[in-house]
Amino acid sequence: MRDEGPGLPAPIGNFRTFVVNAVVSAFHGVSVCIQGSTSAGAREEAKKRFQKDPACRLFVGQLTAAGTGVDGLQNVCSHVVFAEASWTPGENEQCVDR
Repeated sequence: MRDEGPGLPAPIGNFRTFVVNAVVSAFHGVSVCIQGSTSAGAREEAKKRFQKDPACRLFVGQLTAAGTGVDGLQNVCSHVVFAEASWTPGENEQCVDR
């Protein structure tokens, strides 16, 4: 993990697109985002930036888009924040496992 301080990096899970957009807008420059419309190449770039760029503190992911196929986030963070949880417990668990 990059650090253990109070400003440690964290993924933020959201369900609805407008919530994802609001979080990304509020944390512009220090966050990356994956949602349903994000291309495969952009997904990989977002994941790499979150893993390697110390200035990137937040990984904002729409639960259904970032819940699968986005492995490796646990290598740089140990907490996840749900700005908006899914009604499906399995989607939330999948997000935590990433």
